[in-house]
Amino acid sequence: MKKYLILFLFINIYQCEFLDYTDDHLYDCTLIQTEQEQSQILKLHYIERISFVIIPPISVFLSLLIIIIFIKFNKTRTFPGYIFFSLTIADSILNISFFLLAVHSFYFDQSPISSGYFCQINSVMSIIALCCEFMYNLAFSFILTQKLKRALQGFNTNQIYMHAIILSIAVIITTILTTLGYSGLNLFGICSISTKNNYIGITFVFIFIGIEFYTFYFLKKSIPAIQSKDSLLQIVKHYIRYVFVTCIIYTIFGICDFITGLNCIYLQKSYINISITFGNLARLFFPLFMAIIRLSDPANKKYTIYIFYKLKIINMDYDEFILLNTNHKKQELQKQDSWVSELSKDLRTSTIFTMLCSVYMDIKQKKYIQQKKNIFIYFLCISREEDQKKSIPISSLCQDDGQQITQRVISKEVINKRFKFDKYTFQKNNRQQFQIVQIKMTTHSPMLFRNIRDIDIDILNFQKSLDFSQNKEQIQQAFGQADGGRSGEFFFFTYDNQLILKTLKEEELNTFKKNLYQYVTYLNENQTSMITKIYGLYSFQVIKGSSQMVHLLVMKNILTMPKQYILRTYDLKGSKLGRQVIDEQKEYDDQYLRKKVLKENEFIRFEKQIYLSFRERQIVKDILEKDSQFLAKMHYVDYSLLVIKLDYKQYRIDNIRNNQQIFTSYNCLRDDRKNGIYYHLGIIDYLQEYNYIKRIEHNYKKVRYGQQADASIQEPNYYSNRFINQIVKKIF
Repeated sequence: MKKYLILFLFINIYQCEFLDYTDDHLYDCTLIQTEQEQSQILKLHYIERISFVIIPPISVFLSLLIIIIFIKFNKTRTFPGYIFFSLTIADSILNISFFLLAVHSFYFDQSPISSGYFCQINSVMSIIALCCEFMYNLAFSFILTQKLKRALQGFNTNQIYMHAIILSIAVIITTILTTLGYSGLNLFGICSISTKNNYIGITFVFIFIGIEFYTFYFLKKSIPAIQSKDSLLQIVKHYIRYVFVTCIIYTIFGICDFITGLNCIYLQKSYINISITFGNLARLFFPLFMAIIRLSDPANKKYTIYIFYKLKIINMDYDEFILLNTNHKKQELQKQDSWVSELSKDLRTSTIFTMLCSVYMDIKQKKYIQQKKNIFIYFLCISREEDQKKSIPISSLCQDDGQQITQRVISKEVINKRFKFDKYTFQKNNRQQFQIVQIKMTTHSPMLFRNIRDIDIDILNFQKSLDFSQNKEQIQQAFGQADGGRSGEFFFFTYDNQLILKTLKEEELNTFKKNLYQYVTYLNENQTSMITKIYGLYSFQVIKGSSQMVHLLVMKNILTMPKQYILRTYDLKGSKLGRQVIDEQKEYDDQYLRKKVLKENEFIRFEKQIYLSFRERQIVKDILEKDSQFLAKMHYVDYSLLVIKLDYKQYRIDNIRNNQQIFTSYNCLRDDRKNGIYYHLGIIDYLQEYNYIKRIEHNYKKVRYGQQADASIQEPNYYSNRFINQIVKKIF
């Protein structure tokens, strides 16, 4: 059979001009020609027809294998498996389109009539597949880079929404192009976007090339910063090759499109039509190369071998097959993350560990050496007399201290040297389980934050709380915390529940620094304030890899005890509009409610009021009222009163041997009616300034809910008055 096929090809090559780049195939875009003339001139060259008959069946077969693997094995359905499944379907549609086109060209010895049913149906198939291929490749690049860039905060996508959006856009684009008459025969002899609009394809191709080359550059740059298992690094390198091949082939598309268009309008040289062949072969081999790369993915290679054996494509000893079959069944039953998730975890762990070490070093540091610089880096000076004092007096600080920063590079050598004899740290052999990421650390307003830490120095041991030998378990458990809170930020709770490390946005950082001196002054003058204290502000930038800046604050944890003693948690803003989490018509299990952060409507339903002694009630109301007025003066909105109801009785029973005592302050108050019940209170999320974005949100909610509706977002003074009237004066 093979001999006859080869003989058939040689006969056809001999009878036809194999490289038939003559003036008969030279299309002039400046002339108006009939569709019949177009189909004669723009017919596929002979080498292209042969390739279009042979290659698509092979590509479709490999694509079917990928589809079978995706359907059969659950582990392949995570990212990027679901992207590649969709790309494989799009590639299959393109290959079917190419094959039908080649058969038509052989049978009629010309390309299809542009407006004919065959060409229009082929165009619809081609445009939809190309749109999906374009957008799914972009989705792959975007999601991959974001998952690595946002390893700390986490980045998740909704598969259903993504597929729905991409398919909808593909259908809309195809409908528009077909309706406007932009579908049909193009300069490459393919039914797709017609010759009248060659610039549309070129534009999208070059946009795509730019994004793919950025992805390639980002991954290559990130490799030195990724300190992970060799198997994971091999997978990363595999996908770098995948992106690189995509870049190269799409670059060939772009160059060939540009040269072909240039030749059609200006040059008019028949031999330049070889660019058409190169472009068509690139289109043809792209799905084939991609299928091979996807099947050879190190993460899924075992599934490929298994399917190949079942289809008798490869031979394998029976014992080897049994072992392979047993292993993949075990892996299917195990809960394993995709390689991207594992890589993100490794990056996240390394980053958290390095940041924790860096913050620990900064807080333990007592002296700052003064150096005069012309640029934005400042080093502060503390006299020997001041350093011996327990705290820095607010009178020695000024407004300019809020803008001062110190910068240093944190590396493996720096951390190992710094912690060599430190009593709060574990030894070098234990440190090796965590990798150190080389980063540049910026400490914002060190003197002002030291003053804030000194306020609570008698009740908090910052060095002990940040001791990473005690926080090993928390660092490892931070895998599951990457989704952060409702704002999408990352939270890290120290082992003793005294401190929280939280990421924040750059605009929040800048706003806070602007008001920092007033903030420190207020806390010094009102040391019973319920505004949750921020003890440090830092920025971190990985030197090798992603250049993304991560801003981090160290703040007080209102809870101060393990989460298992929480009975209820409420986030109160003073508005009832949309401020509920659960359905008020349903009954819920107590354990379910313990895990939820409830809001105003649930507080009214379950608590109605916080019962304190008369004296405590008056003091708390005065403190909260004053705090809210201060935040209004700083133009802050959207802050909340966090109320945590705790079973202190059970806490005392469980910790009686350790003689653990509850944190004593006006943040922790005993229920006057129920023995053993305490409330932990604090104002949180107060870094949101009332800016133009909040104004837009405010006006939008007024339009949506009506002028009289009391939406949660309001201007600062109104927000403060509502907070005082609806929360402070009602629940106490």
